[in-house]
This record gives sequence, structure tokens and C-alpha cells, in this order.
Amino acid sequence: MLAVGRLAARTLPGWRPAALERFLRLGDPAVQTRWWRDHLDRPAFRALFATAIRPLAALLPAGLREVVEPRFDVVLRQRLEAGFGRYPNATNPWAWRLLLGREIPEASMPLATGVEWVRADVADHLLAVPAGSYDAATLSNVLDGAPRELAGRLVASLRHAVRGPVILRTFASTPPFPGRLLPDRALLWGSAVQLDYGQ
Repeated sequence: MLAVGRLAARTLPGWRPAALERFLRLGDPAVQTRWWRDHLDRPAFRALFATAIRPLAALLPAGLREVVEPRFDVVLRQRLEAGFGRYPNATNPWAWRLLLGREIPEASMPLATGVEWVRADVADHLLAVPAGSYDAATLSNVLDGAPRELAGRLVASLRHAVRGPVILRTFASTPPFPGRLLPDRALLWGSAVQLDYGQ
């Protein structure tokens, strides 16, 4: 979906790859904000973005519709501007992945080792492992559109299985659980919070 969006945006001069790379090499958030307003968040882009995003709510399952705020196209554009005004593009891998679909050219990404993949309901898995099995956990969009009863099961499972911090990210502007708000360079999400369920 993002790749299709990037292709559509290339019809606009400021959104062509060479122009975007110049923008992404900037390191001053104040300069980035001006660039966003002067070259990227222009009327043609707003119209294209609204055409793509506004019908989204009608296509989503009922639970997810609660997360997608009215005029979600405007909300996402505001989140993008806020992120570009906060974090240097030149060192933000999320900005490069979002706008160009690739990594920062000079960056070296460490390879993860010893990863064990588990395909399971997250709450069921966490309740099945021994208490305190995980040092920490990060959950992205797990509760976005999920049934309400899942929230209670998820909290119980996190308290059981995770002895350290839990990072919860959501598309909603208000997180589903209270916690310490965290900065988030990923640009599109509504909120990220740290929940402390330590053993």
C-alpha cells in the first residue's frame, strides 16, 4: 500500500525520489518543517492524499473504524509535520523507509541473531510461558480494532510474562492504557507509551 502511495505521489514535483532524498538528507528540524510546508504539503498533495485516505474508514472493520479519526488524512499530515519538526531526517531510518521505501544509504543495520519466531495469539502465548520469561516487550497496533475483552487478557498476560518495560504503539491519538508517553520517530502512529508491569 505504501509503495502504491509513493508511486502516486511521484506525479508531484516535490515528491520525486531525487527531491525527497534532498529533503531526507536534512538534519535541522526547523529547515525540514519549512521544506515540508513549501515543497511537500502543497494543495495537490493534500487533494491526492485525501482521495486516498478518506475512503479508508468505510473499508475497515468496525473496531478499526474507532481508531481512524474523522479527516484522518489531515491527522496523518499533522503527524508527519510534527515528526519532521522534531527529529533530524538524516538520521531517522523511519523517515527514509516511509518516503523512499529504503534504508539510509550510509547506515549499517545490525543483523539480529537467535530470533525464535512464534505464531500464536499474543495473550495466549504470554500466559503459557513461565512467569517473567521476557525482559521486555514491544507491541504495535495489537489493540487497534481488537475486541475489548482482549485488552484485559493482554494486561494479565503481560503482567505474567514480562519482567521489564512494555512499549505499546497505536494509531489512536490516545493510548488504550495509561503510561509514560514516549517520543516516536516512526511519524505515522498516534501515540507510544511505556507500561511498567515489572515482576
